Amino acid sequence: VVDATSVCGVSILNKADELAKVIQAITTLTHVKDVIVIAHSMGGLVARAYMQNWAIPSLRKCSDWNGYSCTQGEATPYAQDIARLITLDTPHGGTTAAYVAYFLSGFTGLWNLVTNECILAYTTLNRRELESDSPVIRLLNDGVSRLPSDVTIASIQSYTIPGLFGLLGGDDG
Repeated sequence: VVDATSVCGVSILNKADELAKVIQAITTLTHVKDVIVIAHSMGGLVARAYMQNWAIPSLRKCSDWNGYSCTQGEATPYAQDIARLITLDTPHGGTTAAYVAYFLSGFTGLWNLVTNECILAYTTLNRRELESDSPVIRLLNDGVSRLPSDVTIASIQSYTIPGLFGLLGGDDG
């Protein structure tokens, strides 16, 4: 049984290290040099963090409470093992819906409307990391030049109106 709240407490930067290990296992098992990564929502940010050399080993837990001191030191290097990255509804610019969903969760009648535990718990690291002004979003977007130029990256957004009921823009809906 997966404890969703515990998963929500693992930084995007630490999840990028986990992704690096999974890709390494896949390439070792299949003897295929490059993989195609298809990532949904926050998974696209995780893939970008790995490709931009921000994958922090899970032994050094990242937390926004300590100013991301985890980024000081050695990161897991990008192994040039992704041929293509396809992101689906990834909030590359962050999402204002993370804060709004937390706010709405306080109203009992709206509980079923918003069911993502990571967004609902104010103290969860992932909810804070997804905010448009979070250090992780800034780190990824300020370092966009660190993305490898030889990898095809496609970002697909839903046909639905982005944001909560179309009131919020710039997120994954």
